[in-house]
Amino acid sequence: MQNKTQRAAAFLVSVIILAGAGCKNKEEGPVVSPFTAKATVTMQHVFGAAPLVLSSQWYVNANNDSLRFAMVKYYISNIKLLSGGQSFAIPGSYFLIDESQEASKTFTLSGLPSAAFDGIEFLIGVDSAKNAGGAQGQTGALDAIHNMYWGWASGYVFTKIEGYFMDGSESGFSLHVGGFESPNNAIRKVTLSFGAQSLQATNTGSDTLVIKTDWSEYFKNPVTLDLKQINSVHAPSAVANSLADNYADMFSFGEIK
Repeated sequence: MQNKTQRAAAFLVSVIILAGAGCKNKEEGPVVSPFTAKATVTMQHVFGAAPLVLSSQWYVNANNDSLRFAMVKYYISNIKLLSGGQSFAIPGSYFLIDESQEASKTFTLSGLPSAAFDGIEFLIGVDSAKNAGGAQGQTGALDAIHNMYWGWASGYVFTKIEGYFMDGSESGFSLHVGGFESPNNAIRKVTLSFGAQSLQATNTGSDTLVIKTDWSEYFKNPVTLDLKQINSVHAPSAVANSLADNYADMFSFGEIK
């Protein structure tokens, strides 16, 4: 296995090659990655120590609210793979993760150099440029058909969770967080280290990175969410910002397999 210095040197050579290709294509058309390696990412959803299950499973959050989820959807985008202090940005990396669609929780990162990576960086949400450009004409994960775009607010919903909690009787909660303009910017960046492990991008895409997403963190740190007080959010706001601060740390490195 290459050490970090060797990986960084190999990675830097790859970046230089890509930069050269970019200069050439600047006059001839869009930049096309000369790389053909790939890797797989799987999002593993949990609530504390328990797997996340929609509809039937009840959980208890940090405020001692009993709750169950009916919907869990969110965007991750602008993915960069890290190697020895260098980074490799993956163009067009926008993914909509939907707990009700098992296939959405595993995706492939393509156009990578054949290298070993020791970390990942991504945004929770959709960057300001795509928000400002609107959903019209967008395809794939950013298509308005997914019902993750506020036409009235000209912006994407970054995380959308809905469900029920106990307040004497069963009541509903609906928390839709978005907003990309100051002071209500809910975009958050996540950087994860793989520790002693490395993600090897290959032409067969044999390595799989598992990222754990702990939804109990959505309800705590830095703000403990009381569903009896806050159970409906549907616009950019200071409250949405607080929820974004909470979900910023719900992602952690799981394993590479």
